[in-house]
Amino acid sequence: MMGIIGREFRDGNLVSVYSVMSIASGVGAFIGPGATGVAMDITKHGLPYFAAFACALFVVLPILRTKGA
Repeated sequence: MMGIIGREFRDGNLVSVYSVMSIASGVGAFIGPGATGVAMDITKHGLPYFAAFACALFVVLPILRTKGA
């Protein structure tokens, strides 16, 4: 990912992209464990359900993005 970003962006844009990536990583690190804990409290198999949901997002969101473009 860092190589692709370095190839596509330069100067101020590169700094902006890296700052947005760090913010997104921080938000994910903050929300992910809590959401996983809630899923585990709701059902006995919450962790695999949450992992399947997260993996499905990585499949569905790019498909929706390419259809909208």
